[in-house]
Amino acid sequence: MNAPRNPDHLIRAFLDEGQTDLPDRAFDAVRADIHKTRQRVVIGPWREPTMTTFARVAIAAVAVLAVGLAWVSFGPGQPGFGGPPAPAETASPSPSPRVLPLVDGEQPLESGASYVTSDTFLVHVTFTAPDGWVGKVGGPYLAYANPTGRGEPSHGVIFSIFDKVVADPCHYDQGFKSALPTSSVDALVSALMDVPGLESSTPVDVTVDGYAGKQLTLMAPASFEGCTLSPDGYTVWQLPLGANNPFIAGQRSRLWILDVDGQRLVIDLPEAPDQTAQERTDAQALFDSIQIAPAD
Repeated sequence: MNAPRNPDHLIRAFLDEGQTDLPDRAFDAVRADIHKTRQRVVIGPWREPTMTTFARVAIAAVAVLAVGLAWVSFGPGQPGFGGPPAPAETASPSPSPRVLPLVDGEQPLESGASYVTSDTFLVHVTFTAPDGWVGKVGGPYLAYANPTGRGEPSHGVIFSIFDKVVADPCHYDQGFKSALPTSSVDALVSALMDVPGLESSTPVDVTVDGYAGKQLTLMAPASFEGCTLSPDGYTVWQLPLGANNPFIAGQRSRLWILDVDGQRLVIDLPEAPDQTAQERTDAQALFDSIQIAPAD
């Protein structure tokens, strides 16, 4: 006949099938259940008591509860378990844009770098430079970025502020229209659409970086034969300090005319007939990166 087995040993043998340790109160509950089972055996030969189904279920439930309590008390991020919680990651601040200064010549731009027009220009314009481009702030009314070696900015992106539109670009001697209100988007749109010799699209409402305005496209004729041009060529508008903005033959210019807190800004994406597909892609990418803020 086998000697009775200690209840603690039975519990330990059962738990040896897994790796979960139970709290003392679980052992006490199961030990009491086993003692009750022995007392119900009145006659017959001695045999090792069989653990009831209830006891097994109780042990499993207590084991799950113990694991859950341990997770709540000592889980990740709780003091006393695995050291202090890891500090939250802090995003690195974006580098400040570089200033595009007022210069006599064009400044080489670093590919992928962010640039902002200097305080000389009347609107703060920030953009990301494409690869192989140059830029310039020409004064309070002009700033631009252009592919290197292209000369006049007829292949890049031009930012300008003006209020004088030529009466007829083919007959420059006719002068300019009266000065337009510097804050009226619609007045400039109407004046440009009335320029003889230019084809114009229908203006549409647009918003660029939160500033509302109009977008339209102007197309210069394929030839200037028979025209009396300005010294700069087929001039369409003039900046306040007297610099002319000419188109080249066959040029197509997409214009965004915006009201920036009372200051009118014109963004020009000229497309020359010899402009490459990459230059157009780069110009569009620069335009898409633009951020605008009023001057201080």
